[in-house]
Amino acid sequence: MFFIGLATVIVFISGKLWPRYESAIWAVFLIAVALYICLRLRQPVNYKSIVISEETIEYVGLGSRDVIRLDAIAKLEFVREEAVFPDLHGPYLEPKWVIQTASGAHVEIMDEWPHRMQLLRTFRKPLPGFDAAAAKKGLKARRGGRWLCFPGGHSPRP
Repeated sequence: MFFIGLATVIVFISGKLWPRYESAIWAVFLIAVALYICLRLRQPVNYKSIVISEETIEYVGLGSRDVIRLDAIAKLEFVREEAVFPDLHGPYLEPKWVIQTASGAHVEIMDEWPHRMQLLRTFRKPLPGFDAAAAKKGLKARRGGRWLCFPGGHSPRP
């Protein structure tokens, strides 16, 4: 943030020194700031990384690393519930995917927009009976709740 403030001062002074190029200087500066913001927003906040392939999801959370085989998913829910830690503006709803594997393991994958559609497409393909409509309802919801997207009790695809 310090560098953006410093750059703003430099751009302001440069515009006054070279008034002929002031518009171009501001345009380049604003484009650079917009690019920086877009790149920063693409970074996940609630997890370190996620690698999605046709067969697995490798999810590195803030304290754990999980590798989920897509053919081992027995139950999949989209959940919106109150976050464990309130932010500066009070409590808020935190969206996540809750996966139960055939072995009984539970994995929570935090939902963030950089990977939202990629996860949705990934779940749709290998899970017969995946309820995309329920997932979309959960994604669009403004209130808390649980949306069953792949019913438990079904055996995973061989």
